[in-house]
Amino acid sequence: MNTGDLEAHLKAQRRVGVPYTDDMIANASADAVVQTFPDDDVAGLVKRYGEATHVRTFDGDKGVVTEMDALVAYLQVLGKLTSAPQTQQLPGK
Repeated sequence: MNTGDLEAHLKAQRRVGVPYTDDMIANASADAVVQTFPDDDVAGLVKRYGEATHVRTFDGDKGVVTEMDALVAYLQVLGKLTSAPQTQQLPGK
């Protein structure tokens, strides 16, 4: 797994409004590894992203990280990094 450029990606996303904290950015690589291998310590990941964060093997095979594992982990955080959908109104409303 290549996680070497995650910090740069998160910094770029923060510049366009995604509310990543300095702590999230600094721990991006470690958090990706924890999501991939859920038997590792997940306390820091849950602290940074909240109790709704699910870390587990989605296909039941702990020895292999599948695209489905990555896709489900990604989809679970969509919409959880910002409160914008709940606070912003559409124009004309």
